[in-house]
Amino acid sequence: MNSPAQSSCYNGFDIAKFIMAIFVVTLHAQPFSDFSFNLNYAVTHGVTRMAVPYFFMASGFLLFRKMSFIRLDKMRIRKYLVHIFRLYVLWTIIYLPVILYTNIYKPHNGMLHGVVIVIRNMLMNGSYLQLWFLHALLMSAIALAVLLYFRLSSRRIFLILLSFHMIAIVGLHYYGLVDYFFPAGSDGYSVLQWLKWIFVTPRNGLCFGAVYFFIGAYLSQKASDLSLPRLKRYIVVFFMLFMIEVMGGSFCGWTQLNYSHDVYIMLLPLTYCVFLYTKAVRLPDSPVWGYLRKQSMFIFYIHAWWLGLARAAFGGSKPAFVHLGSLEVYLIALGLSVLTSHILIVLSRKEKFSYLKYLS
Repeated sequence: MNSPAQSSCYNGFDIAKFIMAIFVVTLHAQPFSDFSFNLNYAVTHGVTRMAVPYFFMASGFLLFRKMSFIRLDKMRIRKYLVHIFRLYVLWTIIYLPVILYTNIYKPHNGMLHGVVIVIRNMLMNGSYLQLWFLHALLMSAIALAVLLYFRLSSRRIFLILLSFHMIAIVGLHYYGLVDYFFPAGSDGYSVLQWLKWIFVTPRNGLCFGAVYFFIGAYLSQKASDLSLPRLKRYIVVFFMLFMIEVMGGSFCGWTQLNYSHDVYIMLLPLTYCVFLYTKAVRLPDSPVWGYLRKQSMFIFYIHAWWLGLARAAFGGSKPAFVHLGSLEVYLIALGLSVLTSHILIVLSRKEKFSYLKYLS
């Protein structure tokens, strides 16, 4: 249950979400790829990877902070699921031109094959680049609601979801170990390839997002007794361990074990401590926090359009108008994303454009 001492406002979340949204743009843009492989690797495969887990934790916390695990507010959960599903559908429609281009027109594998891929991605993984988060968030919320409905204890739920999370860790970051035990041509390899074609990746709601979503929800029921100075020390320690795990792939040649760079062992305790810190921070109320909250959402959703256009216009492609470096392309995409977000926020306040509120 929520502690009486807990404030109903968590302004630290709004600042953190804005920073994490910029992190998402950064990891997708690869801004330092022209300067240094190791620097770009550390930033885009390391530091910025905290963003999505943080979003999962914050989402779980904010959904469950006004209800008890024992007495679920089914109407509140239902409204939340409808809201996330609507966001997923609306933003999928907005990105539909690029979805169809990248999956049907560009691969030249035939229209039928492309349509099957598009439908599979929409149902099993996520329709486009960053929209997998909404799909995973939907699955995470459903999974936790089902487990709570059957009255499982918090400890048992955590162990179940952590077990699924280990599938993502081994199946993505330490994929080479799976490849070692199930070499190409073996029956196990065939089964894994079949599962991969259906589910696309274990970076989904059940294997990736659910454990973070649960931790955030659990923290809404139980107040933490960790002080801010202690949390700072933990963040430093876990960040160092996290970067050692990340950069091991660059300096020690462990990248051959990696299928992807989304899931790390040390990412879980690091995100946990960062989330607790931002939850504990108390800031005076200000309209700025609400503005940053809306900015973070719109930046997260809209940036992929601007990044794609910026790369086409100024990147390394032949039709580019002017060839700019990766950092310049990143700054253009980020700047246009922030500007577009501001315009959408301002317009959504007007009655004539009130329908824009459904995009966030």
